[in-house]
Amino acid sequence: MGSAAGGGVAADYAVSHPDRLLSLVINSNPAGLSGGDIVKPYESLRPKGFEGMPADFRELGPSYRAANPAGVKTWLELQHKAVTSNPFRQKAANVITEATLKRLPLPTL
Repeated sequence: MGSAAGGGVAADYAVSHPDRLLSLVINSNPAGLSGGDIVKPYESLRPKGFEGMPADFRELGPSYRAANPAGVKTWLELQHKAVTSNPFRQKAANVITEATLKRLPLPTL
């Protein structure tokens, strides 16, 4: 299972190791896709300049931010501790496309 940024990691792992795949669940992420029909609506939901917005705005929902200021404060403290320098992201082993995902084995019911 991959959620948020982990969705792309989960898809990359699944494509790299289909023999180890029992199931795959990806949420809150377009599965690491770099284009196609799935990505278009996902990208259209993000306001212009989204990547440059503060991390708490991007990652925490508005109702959570409004109802739980103490939780937001704690989240920001943890996020600050977790990011100590320029983030390094390991490159994916695969280019994930809709065709690549369609080649994954489907479970037999």
